Amino acid sequence: MRLAEDIETSAENRKTISRAMIYPATLISTSIIVVAIMMVWVVPKITAIFASSNRELPLVTRAVINVSEFTQNYGLFVLIAAFGLFTLFVQAMKNPQRKERWHAFMLSMPGMGRWIRMANIADWSRSLGVLLNNGVPALAALKISSSVVNNLHLRRKMEGVTEAMRQGSSMQKALQDGDLGSGFLVHMVGSGEASSELDKMLLRVSEYYSLRLSNAVEVFLKLMNPILIIFMGMIILSVVAAVMLPIMDMNNMI
Repeated sequence: MRLAEDIETSAENRKTISRAMIYPATLISTSIIVVAIMMVWVVPKITAIFASSNRELPLVTRAVINVSEFTQNYGLFVLIAAFGLFTLFVQAMKNPQRKERWHAFMLSMPGMGRWIRMANIADWSRSLGVLLNNGVPALAALKISSSVVNNLHLRRKMEGVTEAMRQGSSMQKALQDGDLGSGFLVHMVGSGEASSELDKMLLRVSEYYSLRLSNAVEVFLKLMNPILIIFMGMIILSVVAAVMLPIMDMNNMI
């Protein structure tokens, strides 16, 4: 039962981060596709009427026409280049050293890095707490729990904690020296070691970070929803203005 709960909670943490990325990625991808279709098929047919006239077009209309021409002429090449870069990235991630450097870079990203760190520390703390609670020796439990850390850069640091404890260091000092987690993690681990209730403290650390992760992602999604809608509205407004302003100008001339 404890193992099942551990797996379910780990999966939930990964889903929490996925939800934070899937929604904006889907909305942005949809916007790009819609705008590309408008620029390739819709805008050229409408703006062809204005291009034939010998009058100066509004700035927004000229900008939309330029974007439309660029999309028609180079859109396919941009798509091929993006696919090629994605393929190269996937191939590069097959190299453990490059993948670890990429994971280290992800940890330094604003927002996302903090979420990844919280999710991995929550998984590590929970797995270690469950193992210790069931009588697994500390070093063996540390080695096993390090393997559940998905971020390779953090995993190397967790393995460093295991090695430091093998050499006689306390877990609290090893975490401090490895620059892992926040003061809360170090404090709880120190309290657990002092009170011989390290397993219970680790489980509480896991609950704390899981709750923080869930709250942070929820706030992010609530903020991103109106921002992305406004962004899409501005794009659509620009296209509409590019079409309507010359028409209104022509009506005024008549």
